[in-house]
Amino acid sequence: MSKLKSFVGLDLLTIKPYFSRKNIMLYIASMLFLTIIIGESSFGIVIGIWIATMFIGYSFTVGDKSNMDALYITLSVDRRTVVLGRYVFTFLLNVCTILSAYVVATVGIFAAQIAGYASGTEFAPWTIIPMVAFILIIQALQLPLYFRFGYTKAKFISVLPNIAMIAGIMAFGALNRSTEISSRIDEFINPTSSGWLTAGAVLALCFVVFISFRLSLAFYRKREF
Repeated sequence: MSKLKSFVGLDLLTIKPYFSRKNIMLYIASMLFLTIIIGESSFGIVIGIWIATMFIGYSFTVGDKSNMDALYITLSVDRRTVVLGRYVFTFLLNVCTILSAYVVATVGIFAAQIAGYASGTEFAPWTIIPMVAFILIIQALQLPLYFRFGYTKAKFISVLPNIAMIAGIMAFGALNRSTEISSRIDEFINPTSSGWLTAGAVLALCFVVFISFRLSLAFYRKREF
């Protein structure tokens, strides 16, 4: 357990240089801009997990450049600890960025409402949750490939979250403009069925993450450093 905590702490240190004041201000500006355009404070959840997905690759990038994998072997850190630590790090990163982005987005849209530039802060789970689930699945796809090939060879998949984000923004806007589609989706996701749908989605995501972890562990054990 101590090695796992140390490994997660090491991953946090590797991405710390990317949290410069300039980068943070850029992320905040992006959150505010996209949230005000959409007119939905809960969209900050999507923005947060999108940012987290970009940061996941940074730890692999630093590992490739500094040959950290060979260092883990020298320090007697077994490969299961490395893989599990990277998944724990990903989970913590998702939680922190989602919460931070949501707070920033809520404050931003509240200020925009006061200024008369935005309206509506109602949570729309039928648009937010599928986008978050989709990006989480992309993360589950990315990690095994990073463990198998390293970031340099697998970095082409890093564009997938950006494509998903753009597609999600376009879809969100289209759904918001179509009241008929929105009402039908609201009828489908009613209080009676929404609980079952949410539980089913969570279980499905847990299964996907478990398979992703097993694949990552199998791939990483076969690599030579």
